[in-house]
Amino acid sequence: MFIPWKPKSICSNPGCNELTHDRYCSRHKRGVSKGRNNINSKIYNNRWRKAIKTYLKDNPPRAHCEKEDRLTPTTEVDHIIPKCRDMKLFCDKSNWQSLCKKCHSKKTALEDSRFGDHVDIDVAITTEHMALAAADLGLGTCWVCAFDAKRCHANLELPDSLEVIALLPVGYPES
Repeated sequence: MFIPWKPKSICSNPGCNELTHDRYCSRHKRGVSKGRNNINSKIYNNRWRKAIKTYLKDNPPRAHCEKEDRLTPTTEVDHIIPKCRDMKLFCDKSNWQSLCKKCHSKKTALEDSRFGDHVDIDVAITTEHMALAAADLGLGTCWVCAFDAKRCHANLELPDSLEVIALLPVGYPES
């Protein structure tokens, strides 16, 4: 007996009601992949591959990998300012940095509109859930967004990979 690992959802192609385990049904998956491959083959051509091969040879790992105190081989060329925001920067080597696969994937996921553009909403939802959980325990909270983030970061001795976005002091209310 086959037990699916997740329930099927409706295909993401507008107007299609086909149920699938993936983002797109088998009929629309091929069309999406083909469209992406056509765009990628125009941008990521042989000229690009030669340019990044030379760049990776001449530029050792920096930025993210060093912050995490890891020495890993660099395999990816990253656009510091994402290319989707400014295509003029695509071939500008001053906008490139060499990263390992893990760091490049992490950075790209955070910048991708499916992930990075909703961080503020995720923080709001999480903070509200924390405030509700505290109230359920008889504690008082106050969501604080007006504070000196750099000073708070230093006082809490947080690693550079973390960013302070909001504060939620928790305590017992006066009786």
